[in-house]
Amino acid sequence: MPCSSRLFWSIITCSLIAGCDGAPQFKSTDITGAPYGHTLELADHHGKPRRLEDWRGKVVVLFFGFTHCPDICPTTLADIAQAVKTLGPDAERVQVALAGHPETRKYRITVEARSGVVTLEGTAAMDDEGTATQRTVLIEKGILKTYLSDRKHAEKLGIRRSGNARRESFRHLPICRMTNTMIASGESDPEEIVRSVKDGIFVKKMGGGQVDVVSGNFAFEVTECYRIREGRLAEPLRGATLVGQGPKLMSEIDMVGWDLGYSTGTCGKDGQGAPVADAQPTLRIPSVVIGGKIQ
Repeated sequence: MPCSSRLFWSIITCSLIAGCDGAPQFKSTDITGAPYGHTLELADHHGKPRRLEDWRGKVVVLFFGFTHCPDICPTTLADIAQAVKTLGPDAERVQVALAGHPETRKYRITVEARSGVVTLEGTAAMDDEGTATQRTVLIEKGILKTYLSDRKHAEKLGIRRSGNARRESFRHLPICRMTNTMIASGESDPEEIVRSVKDGIFVKKMGGGQVDVVSGNFAFEVTECYRIREGRLAEPLRGATLVGQGPKLMSEIDMVGWDLGYSTGTCGKDGQGAPVADAQPTLRIPSVVIGGKIQ
């Protein structure tokens, strides 16, 4: 188990055991009465000051992130969200906060809404051309709204700069590329989405793939998936590949879950690699081409 996971589960366990009978047996250092840890004051992703007093009466899980937060934090935050969800009604008594390492300010990671996580980034982030990063809605209710842009493409297209000029290091020129991209949560129950499928494939984890940026055609490897039979997950499958045309596939999504899962990786473009994250809820796609071999 990664060190980050052990740390998180230790914090959660200590928080919950306080409600049990008998004194908890701590194996860490008791900081009761210490001159630190009394309060904090950091700005969240909206620029609003946040203090411990804002969450009086709740158990606060303060997560400090990692030096390479873009590679680790999204996954850890997703684990936190799932752990909090298992608490049921008691989840309302828990407040999770991410106090970002300076590295996180560049790769703006925020988890809001249903996960109940507040991110404490401290300062606004800038892209590698000095443009402030921001939330950019690309597609809203099936309608294309705008594009990701750097200075060059914003001027060429006559649109607002979105703060997406990025480079691998000081040895490279900034180019327009993604940072953290997501499909927003919907209102459907993820379990109900599975139950609504009579015969299909449940894709849990994607692998690498390729996209033709001109036609929108794609092919992606599926690293973990299961057959759905009569609304229930059945046998695992392997060697599957999803093939399709991006805009057409997105237009056919007919159910969107209220959950949200995160993953991290590296975006390659023009010989440069940059850490990125993506997220999406459980989706139902009525028809998609699945390639592979029956063994």
